[in-house]
Amino acid sequence: MIHRRRHWDQRVPQGRLKIESRDIEILKALLDYRFLASSQIQRKFFSSKSFADRRLRKLYDHGILERIFRPVTQGRAELLYAIGSEGARQLSLYLGIPRDKLGWSRKGNTVKPEFVQHQLDLNSMRLAIEEIIKKSSDYALLKWESNLKIKVKQRKN
Repeated sequence: MIHRRRHWDQRVPQGRLKIESRDIEILKALLDYRFLASSQIQRKFFSSKSFADRRLRKLYDHGILERIFRPVTQGRAELLYAIGSEGARQLSLYLGIPRDKLGWSRKGNTVKPEFVQHQLDLNSMRLAIEEIIKKSSDYALLKWESNLKIKVKQRKN
């Protein structure tokens, strides 16, 4: 029997999926970060790459997560994840707020290829800062302003 690897965007949901507390935490992070690479999710939420990959695959198969296409010139690109439609529904139920008040839209998962690496770099920096702060009792990260919220004013001469 030949076992073929399925295409990166092919969904094959098997059985029911029980949403776990870690899944909700992943969704909350994705809402905050916009999207994350599989390695970034693994670093933040899992101790094992193989377990992370299996869980992310299940969440993708059931529409909880979406994958963002990332063009590469050779080889395979690392998978990027964002909140899927079912994930937004689950998160709004969990948080007890209407889905339209989440600050999520399917359009938000559309990322211009030229900005993908920039956002991944920002996410990596933020993850590193959060990890350092987590290890320190002297500091706390009070608020993170995304680059989407920062407005630049031109100085008048």
